[in-house]
Parts: sequence; structure tokens; C-alpha cells
Amino acid sequence: EDDAAAPDNEDDDDDVSGKENSSGRGVSSGNKPLSDLYQTIKGSVEIVRAGPSLSDPNNQYSYQFQLASSSAKFPELDQLRTKEERFLSQQQQTKNNNNNDTIGRNLAIVRNEISIVESQITRTLIASM
Repeated sequence: EDDAAAPDNEDDDDDVSGKENSSGRGVSSGNKPLSDLYQTIKGSVEIVRAGPSLSDPNNQYSYQFQLASSSAKFPELDQLRTKEERFLSQQQQTKNNNNNDTIGRNLAIVRNEISIVESQITRTLIASM
């Protein structure tokens, strides 16, 4: 079901160079800025489901962009996400325990750090366009 979300454009992959692709469709050579943008964000961004909302309660049509995880492009972000997963796992294991407060605080700190790093990376990507 998730596969239906992204159209299969295998012939179009990686082709914003201004050359004709295997489907016979060409991209205008005047699209150099588009090509540069694509090269900048290639492998850096992924599209994920946004989660249920009032306008999409079944979570079928809502997507968001996020910085790619485990892409090795953002090692600091990957480390923070690993730390977040570890705290979430610890939180599940100690649900009714006094340590849960400490884990919750640590989780909030890591999530704040993730937000800051994501903002810095996003600003860097935007500035490079």
C-alpha cells in the first residue's frame, strides 16, 4: 500500500541534466538551476507519511519532507536519532518506574538537539541553492 504513494518513474531517475531520457522526454537545458538543486538535495531528503490529521484521518494522502536518515550524509543527525531510539526503548521498558522521568527529560533534550541540527542542515541546504 505504501508503494502506491510514489509513482514509478524509473526511466526518469537522476535525469534533470537537460538530456533526453529513455522515455523520449527531454528536460530543457535551461533548467540548470533545477539540476543544481537536484544535485544539492539528492540523497539528503526523503518523503514520509505525515501521520493522521483532521484533514486526512486515515493517513492516506499526507506526506512531509524530512532529512534522510541513515544516509551517512548527516552523521551527527544519525547519532542523535540513534540516541532518541535508545531512550524510547528504555522508556518502554521502564514504564512505571522512577527512572522514566529521567529518561523522559533526556528524550526531550535529544529531540530538541535533533530539531536544532535539522534546522542547521536545512539552512545550509537552502543557502547552497
